[in-house]
Parts: sequence; structure tokens; C-alpha cells
Amino acid sequence: MSKHLIPYYLYIVGTVAFTVYGQIMLKWRIGIYGQLPDSASDKIIFLLKAVLDPYIFSGLVAAFIASLFWMAAMTKFDVSLAYGLQWRTEDPDPGIVAIGNGGKSNSGNLDDGTLNYKKGHLTSNIVRWTGELILQWCNFGLFARGYGF
Repeated sequence: MSKHLIPYYLYIVGTVAFTVYGQIMLKWRIGIYGQLPDSASDKIIFLLKAVLDPYIFSGLVAAFIASLFWMAAMTKFDVSLAYGLQWRTEDPDPGIVAIGNGGKSNSGNLDDGTLNYKKGHLTSNIVRWTGELILQWCNFGLFARGYGF
């Protein structure tokens, strides 16, 4: 592993460590305050009390620090982000809608998508990311790829 890459790997370690700490603090302490109240004014008071809890506040600060570490790491490592959308571009085909639903098909097992989405309706909406990490040291190496949606 090149010596100039070590700080970037430490940025990833910092991202994970501060994220984990923040999540643990939030999960642990928010349970102490109970359920979120129904009225808007009670919700504001509830959230202010929670944010002023020193452990919850430290968790929020940790999340912010983790994002700074992540920004530093992303200056060196490759992460791809994609946002995909899909629309229906034609009117539903009555040939695949069941007779019981006003169509011409004998099977009612194939028409859910046709009945649920009309022309111009959004049928798919997804965010995807892929990240890769390569570590090398002497004759050893590690390649890791993360994928999420």
C-alpha cells in the first residue's frame, strides 16, 4: 500500500467509526424519551429535549464529523451514483387485462401492472450506488465492492 494512500483509508475508518458511534447513541438515548407525541407543539418540545440530551447531541456531532471524513475519502476513492426513472409510455393493452377486469384475457394473473399504471405514470424510481476499494500490501491484496439501492 502506498504511504500517500494511508490517510484516505483512515478517512474511511473515521467515517465508519463516527457513524457507528452516532447511531448507537441515538438508538440508545431516544428510547428513553418514549413515543413522539401527537400534537405539533409537543413534538417540538420532545425533539428539543432530545437534541439537548448530551449523548444524543454527541451522536449528531459524530454524524456530522463522519460526513466530513466521508467527503475527504471521496476525493480519492471511486463511488458511482445513479438515479433511474421509468414511465409507462403507452395506454394499457386490453388484450392482457382479464375479462373480469374489463379486458379480453382469460387470465387474471398478468394484469396487475397494466391495471395499476396508466399512460404517463411513473412505474419505477430507484437510486443506486456502487463503491470500490482496493488495498495492497507486499504480496497481499484486497478488493471490495459495495452496492446499495
